[in-house]
Amino acid sequence: MLLSRLMEISREKSSQLILAVDHPVNYNLIRRLSDFVVAVKIGLPLIFEIGLDAAARMGTDYRIADIKMADVPFINSFLVEKLLNKGFDCVIAHIFPFSLEEPIKLAHRRGADMIGVLIMSHGAPLLEENVERLLSYGIEVGIDGLVIGATKAEQIRRVRELTDLPIISPGVIKQGAPPGEALRCGADFEIVGRAILSSENPVKTAEEIVRRERFVRSRSSWS
Repeated sequence: MLLSRLMEISREKSSQLILAVDHPVNYNLIRRLSDFVVAVKIGLPLIFEIGLDAAARMGTDYRIADIKMADVPFINSFLVEKLLNKGFDCVIAHIFPFSLEEPIKLAHRRGADMIGVLIMSHGAPLLEENVERLLSYGIEVGIDGLVIGATKAEQIRRVRELTDLPIISPGVIKQGAPPGEALRCGADFEIVGRAILSSENPVKTAEEIVRRERFVRSRSSWS
C-alpha cells in the first residue's frame, strides 16, 4: 500500500510533518495544528498515561500507533487487530524479530499500513550493521514504510538508493537534526514532537517547520 492515504494527505496539505505525541496534550491543540500536520504519531507513554481508547482519539486525519512492536507473529497480529479496532490507521513495528508477515497481511486486509523501524535516531548499532538484511525482509513481507532517524543522514541516503519505500524520520530539532535535513537526504516525512508541543506558540512553530521543509524540498533532489 506504500502509505497511499498518508501520501495523499501530504499532497493535499503540501506538508511532510508528522506530529509525535507521547504525553497528554489538549486535543484542541492537535486540531489547531491540523493545517500543517499530516499525521499524529501516538507513543506508548501516552497510551499508558491516558489509556488506549483516549489515545486513539488524539489524532485527526491519520493516526499512527508507535508501539514499536517486537514479538512473535501471534502476539503481533493480536496487537495490530486491537489497534485497528480502536481506529488507528498504521502501526509501527520493529523489523528485527522477523515476525511481521502475518500482522502485515492482517493490516492490509483492513486497509491499514505497517511501518518498520530500520534505524533509530539514537543509534542502535546492531540495526545499523544489518540494514540491508532488515530491509530485504521488510520488502519481502510487504512493509509499507520505514523509520530512519533524521540524525542518520548518510543512512537515509544509503537506504534511498536501495528502495522507493516511504521513509519517516524522527529526531528533528530536539535530537539535533534541523528541519528539512532528512527530506533533503531522501526521506518523505519528518516527525517532530517536543519542539512543537513545548513551544510558546505551537501553531507558529509548526508553520515555520513546514515552511522550512517546503523550501528544502523545492531545492533538493535528494542531495
